[in-house]
Amino acid sequence: AKTLFPYTTLFRSVSFVRNTPMLVQVYFIYFGLPALGITLSAFATGVVALTFNSGAYIAEIIRGGILAVDAGQRDAARSLGMTTGRLMRHIVIPQAARIIVPATGNQYIMLLKSTSLASAIGYLELLRITTDIYASNFRVVELLTVAAFWYLVMTAFATAIQTVLEKRYPHR
Repeated sequence: AKTLFPYTTLFRSVSFVRNTPMLVQVYFIYFGLPALGITLSAFATGVVALTFNSGAYIAEIIRGGILAVDAGQRDAARSLGMTTGRLMRHIVIPQAARIIVPATGNQYIMLLKSTSLASAIGYLELLRITTDIYASNFRVVELLTVAAFWYLVMTAFATAIQTVLEKRYPHR
């Protein structure tokens, strides 16, 4: 029997990423890669680490969504002579999207909030700028409230987009 997603090296890589803290991954890329002769800026480290981490979760979301489509749907399409490409485009992906869209939206929102981890390696993102300012004026609560507000604005915008997509692909 041919499977859509054999558990090979991809699974082991995804498991490693999903089972280690994102901050450790950020540190490994920023501080560990130079030992191998690869030096990245704080911005590039943040992009690579967040993409690497989020990609592992997105891969699992997509895999799970595709595997959730009933095998009988695939069998019926094959019995009608559909090619694998047509089967995926017309049968599997539209049904899987109903499962994939909400989970992917949630993962994107988690990614937005996780950008604050780049502050640990000195990248000047929202949280880092906030801490730099309150270190000089000691208005910790006020500035963290402002930072939280801006994270809330960003995630509210992402949530609105997610809601539109979920209406396009309603879960049954």
